Amino acid sequence: MEYIKLVDLIVIDEFGYIPLDTKDVIKLYNLINKINNYASIMIVTNREFVTWKDIFYDEALASTILDRLIEKSFIIKIETESYRLKKHQEDNNKIEINNVDKID
Repeated sequence: MEYIKLVDLIVIDEFGYIPLDTKDVIKLYNLINKINNYASIMIVTNREFVTWKDIFYDEALASTILDRLIEKSFIIKIETESYRLKKHQEDNNKIEINNVDKID
């Protein structure tokens, strides 16, 4: 894992969507613990902090990881509609309109 010291930023996208098993949780904890002092970590998720105990299966471990992450962090909370869902709905509306036009 020494190669990880060569990066300035680690991005973990869609965090919490896929369940982690015990080995994954330990690997993630070790990664965060190792790089927390010399690299930036960006985590993208729609999970509230209070639900992280469910991701890690352990409230104390979730608390420890959060403590390390938020110590020197900027938290950006975006509250908006999903652009993918909005696009999908727009595309479906276009399809329905096109089908109606063809029937007439």
